[in-house]
Amino acid sequence: MLKKQIRVMLLVSFLLLSFGLTTQAAIPKDVLAVAKIAEPNSMDPATVTAVNDFRILMNVYYGLVRYLSGTLDVDPDLAESWTISDYGKVYTF
Repeated sequence: MLKKQIRVMLLVSFLLLSFGLTTQAAIPKDVLAVAKIAEPNSMDPATVTAVNDFRILMNVYYGLVRYLSGTLDVDPDLAESWTISDYGKVYTF
C-alpha cells in the first residue's frame, strides 16, 4: 500500500513540475518578440549564408527585388525596373 502511495505522489509531483511551473519572460507592450533557432551569425546581408539569418534580414533590409510570396517569381522592391543582357550575365537597374 505504501509503495502505491509513493508512486502516486511521484507521478503527481512529476506532472506538477512538468506542466504547472512554466514561466514566461516579461515582454513590454511595444516590443515584438520573435522566436528563432539561434542568434544570427551576421547582420551583413552580403555575408549571410544561414537561413535563420536570412529570415531576419529579409525583415530589416530592402533589396532591389524580392521574391513573390510562395514562388520564385521576382517582384520589384526598391528597383522600379531592370533589364537583363542577352546572355543573362548583366542586370541593369
